Amino acid sequence: MPWGTLGLATVIGAALAGLDPMALGCASCAVSTPVFLALGAMALWVAGERRPGAFGALIAAWFAFIATLALVNGVIGPEIAGVGAGGLVLGIGLALTRLKSPLQSWPRNAWPYMALLFSVVMIKTALMVTSDASFVVKGASVSWKPLESPGIPLGFIFVLILLVERHAELSARLGRAWAGRSWKPLATIFFFLLMSQGLLKGSFLTGSQAALSGYLTGSNVGGNAIFMPGIARLHPDRALWFSAIQNSGAGHGALGSLSIIALVSGSAKTSAAEEQALIRFAFAVVCLNTVLVGLTGSVIIALS
Repeated sequence: MPWGTLGLATVIGAALAGLDPMALGCASCAVSTPVFLALGAMALWVAGERRPGAFGALIAAWFAFIATLALVNGVIGPEIAGVGAGGLVLGIGLALTRLKSPLQSWPRNAWPYMALLFSVVMIKTALMVTSDASFVVKGASVSWKPLESPGIPLGFIFVLILLVERHAELSARLGRAWAGRSWKPLATIFFFLLMSQGLLKGSFLTGSQAALSGYLTGSNVGGNAIFMPGIARLHPDRALWFSAIQNSGAGHGALGSLSIIALVSGSAKTSAAEEQALIRFAFAVVCLNTVLVGLTGSVIIALS
């Protein structure tokens, strides 16, 4: 989650905390390390895969993932660290599947994910080549680079999907289905973020910031928008690791938030019983993630 949507949460969190995005990305990677392994092990267990060889493969994939994540964060930046690490693990899995089952091919319905990965890399490469050529919209305390917005590749893939589905009626039905299922959770995230910023700017959250998190906001960006300005006032030696704990904790907490559950349930058309079970399971996962992030960050701070 901290590196999803072109690492938007990490980039914004670094700006609000007065940190370098690459440094925050690498620190967040260190703090999140046990979460990746725990969620992978949980996925294997839920899938009924209990063989020692499967967990050995998990450890290998986990090592490849965090190594790539840290490398891309430190060399290029957090914008493509997530898709880079995820793409590597995905590529390894596809390659191994191809070796075991030569007739298997990339699922046709999954092509948008590969197209999104390709477009992100191309846009990021173009921005690196053009350097300061991208224009900036500046406000009193906030600046925005539209050409670096994750909305560009996401919007491009959305239009591409509609073009590929050449039947006009099918495209319209697909667009209406997406809008109908997603507008409520997306609107909730947007208005909560808007409300939290109003409360923050009005100094209404000074005494209650510790009670909020990505689980309540449903957004890693929303959680960082509330917490990071306060962390920026800490001593520079502690600000980095506290920011990493906040960034990772909010992201892995938002993973199981109610708004995300609503989005998943709406997309999958789950029943009421399934939705309740998913809420309970997601809350347990959030609690586990929070404990892992907190313990790891505390140990790193104590040793640093």
